[in-house]
Amino acid sequence: MRIRQRYLAWVIILSSLSAIAVGSGAVATPLAWVLLALVVVGSVVVLLDWRPTLRRLRRPLQVHSFKNTITKDAREAMERAQKRGGFFTGGLQVADVGLIATRNSTATGKTVLEKTRHVLQDDVHIRPYITLQVSAEQAEQQRIIRFELEDAQGETVLVHEQKVYLRDGMFNVIADHHLVLAQSTRALAHGNGDLRVYVDHKLIAVLGFTLTPSLKDRWGDVRSQQRLHDHPADSDAPTTLEELLRGKGNR
Repeated sequence: MRIRQRYLAWVIILSSLSAIAVGSGAVATPLAWVLLALVVVGSVVVLLDWRPTLRRLRRPLQVHSFKNTITKDAREAMERAQKRGGFFTGGLQVADVGLIATRNSTATGKTVLEKTRHVLQDDVHIRPYITLQVSAEQAEQQRIIRFELEDAQGETVLVHEQKVYLRDGMFNVIADHHLVLAQSTRALAHGNGDLRVYVDHKLIAVLGFTLTPSLKDRWGDVRSQQRLHDHPADSDAPTTLEELLRGKGNR
């Protein structure tokens, strides 16, 4: 429990005035005791920061909730990171991790967002994200989140770092930058790649994904573009980023 220094001067002034009033006899004795009691209680409430204590009381409920909301991808990513010497603390755990693909739907003519591990060269771009379960002890701190994407040949095709200020509970971090695919002039190796996520340069998650050639490249027929989004999306993934952030994608 911490003392909030910004209120200390006001409490001292109020206490001094109350003491002068009581000591001078200007206030009747019963009323003086009531006044002193109110000053003491008010000083304790104002000066002490009760938030850490309240967070510790809520922590058992948060831990139980976290166990029920952690995704299969997050478990896999943490296990793979741990095998590579990943760093974990009890107060900072991965609840979800993955890629958000921006895709053009020929059926609706609209751009849609999909959480996926099956990336198409036809996708507009992909953007990594991670959801962290932050304890009271780890909250209210600045951290550096680093995202790395590695293609099937082990070449790093995306590196992005950003500073975040952690908040208590479920905390979403979406990369500010994305990897362009459909309009990219860069040759990317198709096959199985990896998404790696670091917190303060310490590995915390490693998740595999698959990058497949565009349907046009595979079949050599422009008309195959009409079948572009017949490719099935992940059956248990949310269809929009809004749904993802609302937690509908958590299993």
